[in-house]
Amino acid sequence: MEITNPREIIKKIKGSRNIIMPGGCANAASFYDEFVKSIDEFSNLEVLSGLSLGKYPYLSKGLNTSFNYSTWQAGMGLRNYFNDDTRRVDLIPLRLGDLTKVVGRKQAIEPDVVVVQASLPQKDGTINLGLSVGPNPHFISQANVVVAELNHNMPVTLGDSAIDMGQIDFAYESDSDLLIYDTGAGEERDSKIVDNVLNLVPERATVQVGIGGIPDRITEKLAVINDISIFTGIISNGLLSFIEGTNGSSKVVTGEIAGSHLLYREIHKNDAIELARIEKTHNVVALSKIERFVSINSTIEIDLNGQANGEVINGQQVSGVGGSLDYIEAASWSKGGLSIIALPSTTKNNKRSKIVPSLVDAVVTTPRFSIDYVVTEFGVARLRGASLNKRAESLINIAHPKFREELEDSFFRK
Repeated sequence: MEITNPREIIKKIKGSRNIIMPGGCANAASFYDEFVKSIDEFSNLEVLSGLSLGKYPYLSKGLNTSFNYSTWQAGMGLRNYFNDDTRRVDLIPLRLGDLTKVVGRKQAIEPDVVVVQASLPQKDGTINLGLSVGPNPHFISQANVVVAELNHNMPVTLGDSAIDMGQIDFAYESDSDLLIYDTGAGEERDSKIVDNVLNLVPERATVQVGIGGIPDRITEKLAVINDISIFTGIISNGLLSFIEGTNGSSKVVTGEIAGSHLLYREIHKNDAIELARIEKTHNVVALSKIERFVSINSTIEIDLNGQANGEVINGQQVSGVGGSLDYIEAASWSKGGLSIIALPSTTKNNKRSKIVPSLVDAVVTTPRFSIDYVVTEFGVARLRGASLNKRAESLINIAHPKFREELEDSFFRK
């Protein structure tokens, strides 16, 4: 591992075919700054990443001239780019359980340069990936060049986080603040959704919870269920309440952590928290062998056939396929398992129903045959094994009353 600085690293990689940037709350800020300053030194470059919870600063200059950008999981920071004809970004439709089969040597995407954010070197000759493990050990093993920001503030986490320094080609030190993630204040109806979800979760369950406002509020309350544990791809600030509620006695396995500085301090060398690689967190076959595996995710909208769109709003890409389908399948095969899609019945201020007659200007993220339970603040609809008519009836019953007649007319009187 050669310790240098971002400027010297750019000089060494400027002829690269592609660069995979960090995802989640990993945020190699100094590298991004130098990349933008030196963008004219690159040509025919492809930049890729998964979900980033930051603002994608490396896209601010040179997009579509010096480089193109594609992602397999769009974050909030990309929304304007998907709508901008002069700065186009692209999406790779890909479920996270398939990522290691698509990105790798002799695969569809062969990684040239991979950038990660990690801790300072440890006494055992490793650096620690801290907040963001997930696909990174795989990327590191497959790339021609690995660049690491060694951040003084990065917590040391247990599990698959340790990376031998011999696997890193170039590194630089940084004391920049870690990226934080906040799902914002909840709405009054959120508590009703949370209660309806918790009533479905059995004792001694292993629970996967997605990312976002509703999933985070569910995580906060999970400790009220006896002998509960968490096994998920990414988790946020609700983990703090879960740790407090279980006195740190329940196991948590996750690929990434995104939250506050307080959360990052809590996970430092915490042996109840395991950061795992994506081959473990999204292994459908292994997860299906866990009894009472419960998958809890949200979506943008669901139609009366029971198919969910979790990616597009008014024709604009705002997310990606993600890992929810991996977990939904695992839950369907698990003994005593179940899956839940939890969402508010409407957009803010009740302007638009999230239960819709059909998906328009949208995509199917979760097929209708995969959906089990759907939960809103108005109740629970069980779709698994239900006919099309019964599905529509059940979903209309948990829609906002303002839209129920309209939904009935669209389905039963067309």
